[in-house]
Amino acid sequence: MKALRNGTSAWLLVNLIAFGSLATGAAMAATPAAKPAAGKPAAGKPAAGKPGAKPAAGKKVTGMQLVAESKKAVGGILKTAKASGGKLDPKNKKQAPFFGGLKELQASLANSEKYLKTKDKKAFASLSKGSTALAKVKTAWPRVGVKDAKVDGYLSKLDNSYSALRSRYGAEGPRAKAGKELSAKEKANFAKIKAQQAEYKKKLAPMQAKAKQKGDKGMEAQLTRLIQQSEKVANAQDTADAYLTAMLLLDYQQGEWAAYSYYVGSDYRADWAAADTWVESSYATCDTLYLETVESYTVESWEVTMELDVDVDFAVSDIADADLAAGDAYLESSYTYDELSSESYSEEFATAGMEDIVYDEEDVNLDVAEEAWDDEGLETDAAEAMLDADDAAELADEAEAEAAEAEADADEAEADAADAEADEADAEADAADAEADEAEEADDDGGEEEPEDDGGDDGEEGLS
Repeated sequence: MKALRNGTSAWLLVNLIAFGSLATGAAMAATPAAKPAAGKPAAGKPAAGKPGAKPAAGKKVTGMQLVAESKKAVGGILKTAKASGGKLDPKNKKQAPFFGGLKELQASLANSEKYLKTKDKKAFASLSKGSTALAKVKTAWPRVGVKDAKVDGYLSKLDNSYSALRSRYGAEGPRAKAGKELSAKEKANFAKIKAQQAEYKKKLAPMQAKAKQKGDKGMEAQLTRLIQQSEKVANAQDTADAYLTAMLLLDYQQGEWAAYSYYVGSDYRADWAAADTWVESSYATCDTLYLETVESYTVESWEVTMELDVDVDFAVSDIADADLAAGDAYLESSYTYDELSSESYSEEFATAGMEDIVYDEEDVNLDVAEEAWDDEGLETDAAEAMLDADDAAELADEAEAEAAEAEADADEAEADAADAEADEADAEADAADAEADEAEEADDDGGEEEPEDDGGDDGEEGLS
């Protein structure tokens, strides 16, 4: 969506895409990069939509802290790149989609920090644009052709911190407080978005059929994922949680579409370009719809705290202010591809064989988003239906575990009550025994009488 990329308007409508199959070059890795280990909250995260299930000992964090942690995570990636001996390098044209996304995210964080400080509504658009940039970074990273555990870790923490920042301190946070029912304007705009996503599916279907016919498993898998994502939005319920989820998905969709566009092989370029014309126009319309809707929302202070589950890892402890400044200078001086188009990049680096590469795509981080909305009292049952299969299964497992734990707690409480009742009965019995013993002892004491004096001896003594 050019409107958001250029900063002229900013809508959360993301690329439902996971077009991961598209790309790498001969020099780019032909094997999927592993998911960052801490990319998502693990078991122990409360089941979404059930506010009472939140663990008592969560992490309290402010928007100010989340901005700082996001900046440090970006700084950590750049510090790692600088120390990689050229393996990761903003000067490397093949890695331009990744570092270009980082540069866009840096700009969004700087703008968001400025707007949140002054409670300016421009923060909504800036945070939305940052979600799109984050999606671009996440999509490009496994296609860089370099595996680095430190980058995996920083990117995972960035995903958590920025997702929490956007979901709680962007437009979605104050909207979550307003409750489940959509306003007339929200419902009307959501209907337009859903119709658009239904059309999106139709635009991708010919490429999906072509990929299946050609046996391009990677391209087919990613187009299938895109279509499934568009179906989730198109079929979403008319509730606030589903609406907010759609806004996040659409922002990510935009970023993923932008990233995948760099890696389209020659067999699909004409099809992709034709779809891209419609996609860009579609997202420009969605930008307008979004801005119209969030204009009525209020920016909340970024000093207000939110609670995140203890398993949501976002804190970066090994990056100092000096590292941030050095990273900014490094990227600014090394990255020179701002004008590089996806078309020219794909012509230079993308090959027909890339469409068969299947990447393990990261899910949109809806877990953290829903937790933020739960924290504001919004039930997220409808949003759960829009989760990816893995996330939905995870939530189901967590809900089952929580239910089992609650049942165990209830059984334990019942057993404790039974023990207490038994103890009380024992105490009553002991009291009764003690009372009986007392009574018996009293009876024994009363039965021992002094013998009577018959005066016999005294009489004899007197007679003598």
